[in-house]
Amino acid sequence: MSAAPPPPNRAVVSDDGHRIRVMIYGAGMSEPFGVAELPLQAAARLAADLAIAVAAHLARERNHRVGVVRGPAK
Repeated sequence: MSAAPPPPNRAVVSDDGHRIRVMIYGAGMSEPFGVAELPLQAAARLAADLAIAVAAHLARERNHRVGVVRGPAK
């Protein structure tokens, strides 16, 4: 059994004109331990989902800093 890779800390996205690839790297790794080739529609959905998740995360951090308390999302 091989050792588990380190936790991911970097993702690199490339587009060679034919395919979009996402490569996942662990701390200190020069070679990716995960690669996904995505069709255009899947890459667009991933980009949208990431933007939504980051915006929500930043809003929660901001609310936490200013002491805003809200109930669970509905």
